[in-house]
Amino acid sequence: MNLIWCHHVLEQVEDDRAALRELYRVLLKGSGELVISAGLTGQEKTQEFDGANKMLSGNRRLYGRDFSGRLEEVGFK
Repeated sequence: MNLIWCHHVLEQVEDDRAALRELYRVLLKGSGELVISAGLTGQEKTQEFDGANKMLSGNRRLYGRDFSGRLEEVGFK
């Protein structure tokens, strides 16, 4: 794929790290573009919930400043 647009999805999937690995796998190496829109808090670490939080539109997590580390874990730069 040349382009993946991921708009407020990762907050809601059960295993965001598995989703990120799959996005990395299908994106064209060296020429593809990943566009992610994710709500970020000012917190240092991502806050994980036990399930979908109805008060937060079904989000399973609120991303912190460690979000870039999650991207790097799977190979994104």
